[in-house]
Amino acid sequence: MITVLATGIAGCGKPRYLREFEKFCFENGKNCKVVSIGDLMFQAAEEIGIKVKEEKILNLPRTTLRTLISLAFERCLIEYSQRKSNYDLMIISTHASYWWKNGPEHAFDISFLNKIKIDIYVTFINDIVRIRDKIYSDPKWGREIIKVSEIITWQELEIYTTEIMAMLQNKSFYVFHVDYPLQTFYDMIFSNKPKIYTSFPMTFFKSTYKVRKFINFLQKYAVVFSPSLEEDKGKFEEKIPINQLRNWIVRKDYKLIDQSDILVAYFPEIIHSPGVEKEISYAHTSNKEVWLIFPQKKLSPFTPYYSDKIFNSFNQFKKFFLKFIKQSKR
Repeated sequence: MITVLATGIAGCGKPRYLREFEKFCFENGKNCKVVSIGDLMFQAAEEIGIKVKEEKILNLPRTTLRTLISLAFERCLIEYSQRKSNYDLMIISTHASYWWKNGPEHAFDISFLNKIKIDIYVTFINDIVRIRDKIYSDPKWGREIIKVSEIITWQELEIYTTEIMAMLQNKSFYVFHVDYPLQTFYDMIFSNKPKIYTSFPMTFFKSTYKVRKFINFLQKYAVVFSPSLEEDKGKFEEKIPINQLRNWIVRKDYKLIDQSDILVAYFPEIIHSPGVEKEISYAHTSNKEVWLIFPQKKLSPFTPYYSDKIFNSFNQFKKFFLKFIKQSKR
């Protein structure tokens, strides 16, 4: 059985994604069990006579809260030990951290990592505006519970806390956007398909047809991480530190490159793109394979310096890639 620890902040859409993924696994012949640490905490509280509302749980004394966290993880461990032979995959869904009254709070029993074998660590993420809208529209929380700048900070904290857990256990760690297809998550867990980050000139290139066609092709043969798959609502009614938002986007995309084997940069047409140039450079200096599709044979000397392979058209790349996939299956 493969065991995945899945984290993600409130409002990111992780519970719904995992419910749909559980069904997707069943439809594809895999028995998947999602265990929610949050649900187990409320069950434990009820059984020991602690009446607590969801929106008030973080007001509990810290000793009580940590006891509930530990009880929840112990119950998860029992489920893991007694029934692991029944599943192909168990996903333990939890927070790596809480955010309460403008600051982080403890949300994890670290001793749990020494009692259970986690194979893969994943942090689910979402667009900042969508997280805000989800939290603000929930009558249990409302608009006063957290600021947009705090949502950005919390989501990054969730990533780095989970990544540290993975590093301590020497296991794989992934950042995974809830807009990515269920098939992508399935392949990331169960297959040996290459992991590819796709880079496009997104700011100045507005036509999406060629990009969509390109991604659809890659997804048949690879696990694709791509910002172009992430819905960006991009409208804030309140003032936010714009540099904080921009820096989050850059760091998030670099994380996606870190977890990939190959970066494929695709220029459907010749257009200026600082983002693509920086991502190519980052991937090159991170020991990633860099493939560039550029619709012109005349190149700057800097272009081949940072690229391992260069193609002049999508069709030329397609022929190479299909041969690459065939050879990798041998």
